[in-house]
This record gives sequence, C-alpha cells and structure tokens, in this order.
Amino acid sequence: MISSFGEQADAEAVQAVVSVYSAGQKRISTEITGSIEVGRQRRNEPLPFCVDGQQPVRRLIVADRLDTQISRSHLRITPQADGEVLIQNSSRNCRITIDPGRELMPGKTCYVRGSVRLHLHHVTIVVELPKVSDRMISLGTPRPLVGIGSQFVEIGPGIDSSVEERVEASEGANTGEGTGSYPREEEVAPGAIERNALVDTLGSSFDAEQGEQLMLWLRTIAKLFYSATTNDRFLEDALTAMDRIIGFEVAIAFVRDQSEWKTLCCLVRGDVVSPVNKLVDVFDAAIADGVSKEMDRVLGRVVEWGQAVLYHAKADNEGAPAHAIVAAPVMDSPSEVAGMLVGFRRRAPTPVARDELITRLEASLVELIASGIRVELIRRQTD
Repeated sequence: MISSFGEQADAEAVQAVVSVYSAGQKRISTEITGSIEVGRQRRNEPLPFCVDGQQPVRRLIVADRLDTQISRSHLRITPQADGEVLIQNSSRNCRITIDPGRELMPGKTCYVRGSVRLHLHHVTIVVELPKVSDRMISLGTPRPLVGIGSQFVEIGPGIDSSVEERVEASEGANTGEGTGSYPREEEVAPGAIERNALVDTLGSSFDAEQGEQLMLWLRTIAKLFYSATTNDRFLEDALTAMDRIIGFEVAIAFVRDQSEWKTLCCLVRGDVVSPVNKLVDVFDAAIADGVSKEMDRVLGRVVEWGQAVLYHAKADNEGAPAHAIVAAPVMDSPSEVAGMLVGFRRRAPTPVARDELITRLEASLVELIASGIRVELIRRQTD
C-alpha cells in the first residue's frame, strides 16, 4: 500500500466523449462526466446501441443478449481530471485490446493518457478527452514489510479506497501549495494480503521477452549498487544507468545546499557534461524558461512531500504532453531531502507507442536508483 499526495484540480466536471463503432459504422456517441459501464444487453434492457441511465452507473449497451463474445459487464471507463482514462476489464474471461496492440487481461486495470481506442471483438470503443491539464503525482512513501507466516504486510498508513489517491494539477496552474494528506490508518489483519508471483501480478501476457528486459534493468541497477562504496564516479554511473534503462534526454544529480539546489553532474543525450549553474543552460532555448520553472516546482514538491514525483506537462494541440519530469529524492533522514535524481524526456517528433512519456514503472526504477545513493557521497562531492 502506498499513500500519495496531490495538487487539487478545479471542481468542474470531467467530460469525455465515448463513441461506438461496429461493422465500419459509427453506432452511437455519448458524453460522460463520470464512469460508464460497457457490455451486452441484460434482461429488460433496451436493444443496442444505446445508453441506459437507469442504473447507479450508466451503461453503454453495445451487443444483444445472444452475443456471448461480449460480457454483460465487460469494461468500465472512467475519465480522470488530469487527462488519463481509467480502463477496468470487469469481465471474467474476456481480453480487451488497447491500441496499438496491448492486451488488458480480465480483472485488470490500467491508466491510458488522452484519447484511446478499445477493441471488444467486433466492437470498437473510442474515448476522447477534449481537455488535458498538466499533472503531478507522488509515487508514495515505500513502507517496510513485516513477515506474518508466509504472508507479508506493509506497515504504516494505508489507503481507504480501491483506487490510489490521484494527484492532480489545475489547468494553467504554475504555483500553489499541495493540499493532499495521508489517508487514514487502517488495521491490516494477518493473511489479508497474499504474496503473488510476478506473472500473477502482471498478467499472463507477461512473456519471456518482457522477463528478459526486466532482468536487464535489475542487473544494471545491481551492478551500480555493487560499486557504490568504491566508485568515485558513482553519480555519473547512476545517471548513465537511468539513461540506459529509461532513455532520458536529460538526467541530473542535484544536491540541496540549505534552500538552494546545485547540480553535481548532468547527462545530456547520453553524454556526461560539466555541472551547470542554471537549468536553462541544459535545455533548448525554445523551452528553457518554461522547463526551468516546472523543474523548480517539481523539486519543491519532492522536498515538501519527501517522495518521488512524476510530472507530465500540459497537453498540446495534439492531445499529448510535450514533456515529462521524474524526480526521486536522496534522503538524509525520513523527513529530510539531501539530494535528488531528475530525469527529463520530451515527446518524440514522430508518434510512438507510449501511453505516457514516463511511466510509473520507469519512475519507480529511478526511485530505486536514488535509494542506493549514500548521502555522504553527495556531500563529499560538494566539498
């Protein structure tokens, strides 16, 4: 369980347009301001294609009762204020294909940013969000594990909702204080949380190729950690590991000197460069000023929350974020941030098969690398 903080969005309704296509034709289109369930016709419901608003959650009926290829409760679509769409496969044994070819297994959920196309056998669902704001989320504070027999339970604050608390930023907000808070504490009964194999967690679509990729990531990080006590170029190697695993345009190691941030080393497009005095010296002139302000905002949130932060900029005219920033703290104590690893990535000029510029998994790997940096190493390099 992890807790997360957030910047609060304006209390306006989240709108999305959901359209249904079948046999090459557009069958129905409806606007939604909350969750909508998609499935085949139930008893006493109208024939497809239509929206039934008589239920607690609106239902979009896309097939008749005899079409068993589509479940009665096949999926649920929930637009988010930050421009993501929460997709929940609520069927028992039906897969959902998400363009450009990923599969969402039964009982699984995922977040997809911006517009999305979902394929349910012969039916295609298109979800479009007209407005996408910038967003900043916390990855939460890792909690220590205690063993209870064959079970493991996290200790510390829990969450009182099945969906992780969202962290949102209002459109056009450049400053403002985070107003989120830890959720209330919950008692976790022994045996309430089961250990799951990796394939159970990621779904049966987790194949050998993905396993090899994950192994490469972990071995790169392990090799980095092995040299932590003897390697004078550890910070440069840490940035290089971030670049090899994730592929950042810019990666920076910061140290906090009282209330100011200083760069210890910097990696730009794979090459180590001398420490810079100003962030604007790192980025292209066209974006330097805006990125510098956003970077300052992200660094401030990391210090305030004491947690890794993932930020996506406001969407442009193409409906996708122009760039993203991840920042993971190097902690001196449970409440004091002494340094930070930061990664920056811009959207490629040509479309790529990515829901987000930096995923939560990639952000968590940066957090893992930052957790292996000794504070003494950072302070020694500043002397």
